[in-house]
Amino acid sequence: MTDDEKARAKYEKKLARMRERYHQKKSDKQWFERERIRKRVQKRISRLRDLSKARAEERVKYRKRTITYKADPTKNNARLSLNYSVRHGLIKKPKKCSVCKNALGRIEAHHKDYSKPLEVVWLCSVCHGKKHRMPN
Repeated sequence: MTDDEKARAKYEKKLARMRERYHQKKSDKQWFERERIRKRVQKRISRLRDLSKARAEERVKYRKRTITYKADPTKNNARLSLNYSVRHGLIKKPKKCSVCKNALGRIEAHHKDYSKPLEVVWLCSVCHGKKHRMPN
């Protein structure tokens, strides 16, 4: 017998023993129940790992956002005061963009001057992006 044939025979023998043990265990109801519980726990652990990863990503996003707000407090104050005014009915948010008159999509407020927080131009997200990309 060559080395390959010996290795193959050894592998086949090991595989046959594994199959035999598996079928013995499968017929054992207690083993079957333990295995079912083990798989359920493994699935739950993997779900929790995915959830913790998603939460970590959210924390990073939140940190970036808070850093931005801390970097420019006038911008943050303008945003907060405008949101408060819209929420409490002091300023009415229009349904259409003031530039393209498009009623589809999200309407956003654009501040020309952050020291005047309630003076805004209401733009759709497309026009708002164009406005920010325009050179002054």
